[in-house]
Amino acid sequence: STDEGTSRRKSMPEARRPSVETGCRYRSDDWLGNFISIPNSFVLRRIRFHLLSNTIITAIVVMLDRLGYHIKIPLVGHSLLGSFLGLLLVFRTNSAYSRFWEARSVWTKTSSTCRSMALSIGNYMKGHS
Repeated sequence: STDEGTSRRKSMPEARRPSVETGCRYRSDDWLGNFISIPNSFVLRRIRFHLLSNTIITAIVVMLDRLGYHIKIPLVGHSLLGSFLGLLLVFRTNSAYSRFWEARSVWTKTSSTCRSMALSIGNYMKGHS
């Protein structure tokens, strides 16, 4: 059972981000190098099975359509999914803005406290010099 665990771990991509850890940055003027390095992409390695399955399903649907088998997909699912994603985006944006506003108020309070403390120290030093 130990051999199974190690073989399973070897087949799974590492959960690390090499570009972040090595400090590798992508530049727009090196587009050819970036394009050539796509097969070595960490993200592509993680999503390759989903990407491949979606590509195969799409190819099958297109092939069936060209052969005359027109597949009808109801639009209700897409509209419900779009509405759901819109609401999710609104709630996430609202919570992010709330966190930003809270951090801004804490920073303002900290700056005000530091300023008051510096003025108090300055007044204290003037009185004793």
